[in-house]
Amino acid sequence: MSKVELLKRLSDKPLSRKETDLFVNRESEMNLLKEIVEYHSFGIFGLCGRTGSGKTTLLNMVSSKEEKIVPISLVYRESSDSILYNMLYSLAENFLKTKGLEKLAKQIKEWITKEVSTVRGFSLGVSLVGSANLDSGKTTTPRFNIFKAHEYLRKILIQAKKEFGKVVLLIDELDKEKKEEVIKILDSLKFELLQEDVVTIVTLPQSIYKEYIQDRLRMNGVGNLENVIKDVVLIKDLQEHHIKEMLIRRFDKDLEWLEDTSILDVLANFSDGNPRDALWITQKVVIKHIKDKKLTYDSVIETIKEVSEEFLRMLSLTELQRKALNVLKGFSGTREEFVSLLTSKGFARSTAYDIFEKFLTNGLLVQKEGYVKITGKIV
Repeated sequence: MSKVELLKRLSDKPLSRKETDLFVNRESEMNLLKEIVEYHSFGIFGLCGRTGSGKTTLLNMVSSKEEKIVPISLVYRESSDSILYNMLYSLAENFLKTKGLEKLAKQIKEWITKEVSTVRGFSLGVSLVGSANLDSGKTTTPRFNIFKAHEYLRKILIQAKKEFGKVVLLIDELDKEKKEEVIKILDSLKFELLQEDVVTIVTLPQSIYKEYIQDRLRMNGVGNLENVIKDVVLIKDLQEHHIKEMLIRRFDKDLEWLEDTSILDVLANFSDGNPRDALWITQKVVIKHIKDKKLTYDSVIETIKEVSEEFLRMLSLTELQRKALNVLKGFSGTREEFVSLLTSKGFARSTAYDIFEKFLTNGLLVQKEGYVKITGKIV
């Protein structure tokens, strides 16, 4: 395999169903999504995980012979209005060639195009001409017809159910929005989406998961999330051996190029369980040493050290924090063990707690299930 082909295999892009051989240890999440599609008759379901954990790939893997799967990528997210229009337009695009839906789909698509061009055209005119030339007493700014958009959304979903029986919407990119905005958007769409035989799976920011669980388990209290989201599938960080397995599959025959397979352990440790980070640093290493006859352990460490130093410069740590980091390199354990280690090296207890919070905030500490660890990005 040429290095060009290797770099393609190391690229961080969502995988298709034809590339399932490159997908590692996501069977549990895939099965949960499959069960949601097959057995639930309605509801909004969340797919949560860190950026780069594989949410889009998981959506790409969803398939069904019985239900109509409709993928929707929210490319335009300037506002909740544009998200609604984007979603409606995507639905219309999906049904343009569907018998019984083509007429309504065409009507919706043409209406949205006209709506957007009117609003955008007016905004462009204001920016070009200048607001001073507009008489505020006589000029009405055109706005999106939200009520009509909601009406169309409900109408096309009802019609789609008549044609297919059950419709599954896979909505991607909403996880790029702030948690508060996501809740607001989903709440505004629940009247249309929460209808029988419409199942919606939407990517969500990871920060929503904890709040959702708290809402679900809270006694004598009602949270807003549980009124909108029926359940959430959490994509957990991969273990280092899973990251290593992923890299082995990506390198394929080019594994022979590696001087030592312990290189994969270093790359996996850098990732902190995130596939995207593993692929990013691996690509960086490969590109830097692409002409080398062998990729050596020392050259990989050298590249990671350069990244580490840049990361630390950006953090602007105090001398005391740098001293603590040197003590803590390779640390993995509980909060109390973290504090205990620093106090044993002469740090005041209150200072140790402050450093813990600081490292957690700036990413030097990574939270895992039941413990924390110093990020593998520091060598």
